[in-house]
Amino acid sequence: MIECRAQYLAVTAIALTMGWPGVASAQSNVALGPRTGVISESFSLLRGARELADGHLIVTDWIEQRIALVDFGRDAVADRGRVGGGPSEFRLPGALFPWRGDSTLLVDVGNTRLSVLDRDGRITRAFRPSSGAGAASPGGTDTRGGIYHVVPAWSRRPPLPNDSVELVLWDPVTGTARTIANVQGSTRPPPGSPDLGPRVPFVVFARQDGWTVTPTGRVAIVRGHDYGIDWIDGDRRSMGPSHATAMGPVTAADRTAFVRRFVAGSAMSGRGEGGGLGHVPADQLTDDAVARMVRASAFAESLPFFRPGAVFADAAGRIWVGRWTRDGEPARFDVFDEAGRRIQTVALPMERELLLLGARSIYLVRTDNDGLQTLERYALPGLR
Repeated sequence: MIECRAQYLAVTAIALTMGWPGVASAQSNVALGPRTGVISESFSLLRGARELADGHLIVTDWIEQRIALVDFGRDAVADRGRVGGGPSEFRLPGALFPWRGDSTLLVDVGNTRLSVLDRDGRITRAFRPSSGAGAASPGGTDTRGGIYHVVPAWSRRPPLPNDSVELVLWDPVTGTARTIANVQGSTRPPPGSPDLGPRVPFVVFARQDGWTVTPTGRVAIVRGHDYGIDWIDGDRRSMGPSHATAMGPVTAADRTAFVRRFVAGSAMSGRGEGGGLGHVPADQLTDDAVARMVRASAFAESLPFFRPGAVFADAAGRIWVGRWTRDGEPARFDVFDEAGRRIQTVALPMERELLLLGARSIYLVRTDNDGLQTLERYALPGLR
């Protein structure tokens, strides 16, 4: 299989577009459909979203520590729950995933647990998974109630070789957990790196795998080394072609932009109530603080093929993979079919980021110069 991908790479390396590095010239590019809704109330940092069957959204705001039910038809936002450590409370609400029936699974980062939300966005119960380290920060679910997560490298002794980590499927009903694949995790900084203070705890822009789960429980692993998709469907395994192409060098602006986003979106010990997990206040994220962290961190020399945290599955089972783009460029997503073939590339409107793929809509976030975010809804484009 490695030889097949090497042959594919030799072919695709010949066909590069002049304008978009890393996108094959045979690839057709499409734009989104018209905007179909916008919420006038602004947010600070949208972290999770879940589309309900009636068209409402449940969203989480990381900085404001909010869970809210969003109604595009009425341009209305209604808060749900409150901050705290009680059974119906939350701290640092993160990702949202569809779960059994019409329920939603919330990653409660500040309380290191998972909470179940009803169709109105209210917490009905909370629990701590029993499948080991990483289970409280899952990356996907399926309609059968399965929860997918990776086991952090620091928790495994001895660690897997080459910065690999285990991708685990946990069944909360039976309490069983099984490793379904090894994936390339983040790269540890080289030994002997100078201790210059706070830094990103991995090599930024080093290639790593991304993954997601379709509603039916089909796992798509986007391989960082050759930009191909490996599929896991129960006991069946399949591999799509490579889409690797030449990528540009990492610039000083890339380093600074990454560190600023990383700090703003990370939970740090000692920042929250009682010395627990919390976010860094905006007034402490100064240019000097960011510059010191850039100098202390390690970076790869060239950009990776894609952003490992920007891998989405749509309702049709297609996989959307966010390419690395520089500030001032529109975000672009390659769309892959169920065989792992890239079928189209979708360009988002300028200054927008993808938050959620719905049944017929795509939800984007626009951040203004003051850091405030607007939630928008667009029609999904027609994809062949």
